[in-house]
Amino acid sequence: MGLLDKMIDTAAKKVLIDAAGEAISKTAGAVMEHQSARASVKVPQSADDYTGRNCEEVKEELQAHGFVNIALLAKKDLIKGWLTKPGAVEEVSITGKTNFRKGQKYPADARAVITYHDFR
Repeated sequence: MGLLDKMIDTAAKKVLIDAAGEAISKTAGAVMEHQSARASVKVPQSADDYTGRNCEEVKEELQAHGFVNIALLAKKDLIKGWLTKPGAVEEVSITGKTNFRKGQKYPADARAVITYHDFR
């Protein structure tokens, strides 16, 4: 085997090793993500406690407590924003329920929707 053949063979093996290593790390990441989604997390506040708070702060609080599937939903109902400020939470739902209690457990990947007020 000539020098060029050895270099090609070595390069091909390195590519296979890199590809295998990348596939393994992607698989490990998916397994860890799946396991974390199965973990249960506690709601830090009751549903009513979120009303009127800033939507971004509520999202950050839920994320800090382990929730990973959080959506913000703008309710475009404000005209002037004098009485209700833009970004103020109207309601938070987790798995479609808006009557959860502080400390209630949910899967980390439970769907949380934060509905907030915004300008039309």
